Amino acid sequence: MNKDQDKLERRINDFASRSFRDMADRDYIAARLACRAELMPQFLWSAQQAIEKYLKYILLVNRIPAKVAAQHFGSIRPYRAVALQN
Repeated sequence: MNKDQDKLERRINDFASRSFRDMADRDYIAARLACRAELMPQFLWSAQQAIEKYLKYILLVNRIPAKVAAQHFGSIRPYRAVALQN
């Protein structure tokens, strides 16, 4: 790997950390506080946001294209629809 490629990789990882992981950490803390205060809608929202941002961070750091991830996670959608109906 040449210097320019290495520099680009480090910048992408830094961007991913600041954009997704750091924000996910904040959402996680908010979810824990909401859970302790028994604020379930706020807990669920913050937890969902944290999970989504952690997943985006993992995909970006590992350079996994969104199309590939969508193929693997596409089977989750039917279960989500059933959960929302109950």
